[in-house]
Amino acid sequence: MTDKYRVIYTGLDSGIEQEVAITRLATKLELPENKAAAFFAKKPLFAPADKEKAMKQVKLFASMGIQAKLQTSGATNDSSSAQRDERLFEALDYITSSLIRLEERLEEIEQRLGQTPAIEHSVDDEEDWEDDGFLDDLDIDPQPKKRSPIVLYSLVSGVAILVILLALTLIYPDIMNF
Repeated sequence: MTDKYRVIYTGLDSGIEQEVAITRLATKLELPENKAAAFFAKKPLFAPADKEKAMKQVKLFASMGIQAKLQTSGATNDSSSAQRDERLFEALDYITSSLIRLEERLEEIEQRLGQTPAIEHSVDDEEDWEDDGFLDDLDIDPQPKKRSPIVLYSLVSGVAILVILLALTLIYPDIMNF
């Protein structure tokens, strides 16, 4: 990527007044006088260009008695990128602080909602209109006892032995000839 250069005003040749230079510049480049005056206020008149084209612009200004120099557009981009970075950091700071405030508000709302059911629950405890006495009248059988795991283990081992015997008869069919 080639460097881009801007032409910046540095001064006037001796014997030339600024008003005369503004009118010369405006008539030569066919510009409004306010744009030509802006060039003398150190504002760029042309867009960034490659070095050869920028040197031609400097020579053009020199022929009118205006001194100018080349400035890399990267230098102006550095200051603009620094300003842009600063604005981004300010925006990120604002977003972060907004998120923190939202989080605090959510915590307050959760606390309020958490307190409300507790108050209603205490009201239900005070009333206690529901009585568990009707459950006493029901005949509820106790849960059946669990069977011992010995029976289960014996069934599993018996099935495993039968599977092994079946596998042996399939592998060696002559073993079980009675």
